[in-house]
Amino acid sequence: MRQTGYRLEEVLGRSPRIFHGPQTDPAALRTFHQALRHWQPVRQIVRNYRKNGSTFWVEIDIAPLEDSDGWYTYWVSVQRECHRP
Repeated sequence: MRQTGYRLEEVLGRSPRIFHGPQTDPAALRTFHQALRHWQPVRQIVRNYRKNGSTFWVEIDIAPLEDSDGWYTYWVSVQRECHRP
C-alpha cells in the first residue's frame, strides 16, 4: 500500500495496467504486450501511477508460470520502485 496507495485486496489478481496513465511510456507497454502475447518474461522501467494520481518509477518483471505438465497457466508480476532512468 505504501508504494501505490492500493490495498492488497484491490490489486490481487489484477493486471499491472491499473498503474498506467498518460505519462507511462507507450513503447514500454508495447514491449509488455508482445512478451505476454508470446508467453515470454519481460522487464521494463516505467512511470506508474498511485491511486491518488501521483507518479513513481518502477522496474517491472513479469514472468509466465508453468503448471506440473509444463503448460503456462499464470503470470507473476513484481515491481520495484526505482529512480528515474
